[in-house]
Amino acid sequence: MIKLTFLGDIMCKKELIEAFKVNNGYDFHEIFVKMENYFQKSDLIIGNLETPISKDIKDLSKEKYSFSSPYEFAKQVYDSGIKCVSTANNHCLDRGIEGLKS
Repeated sequence: MIKLTFLGDIMCKKELIEAFKVNNGYDFHEIFVKMENYFQKSDLIIGNLETPISKDIKDLSKEKYSFSSPYEFAKQVYDSGIKCVSTANNHCLDRGIEGLKS
């Protein structure tokens, strides 16, 4: 038997970006740590990544409905056990084609 887990929107609002800033970047581990126990029970976890990922930290989420998250957020999503995400959503072009590509 294979156990699949589907998640809703995974996003990183400006408040999270500010709260999880560390000296040389961001550390989002605390956001996902309580979910890792649940995730270990699944063979595959699929979520909706409701934010573009940006290399440019000056272009992160600042506005209420326009998102962009640092690479550390995407890495933590992966490290928590979420190995598959969809990016086909209403925020995929919040940073244009370059944001979509990144």
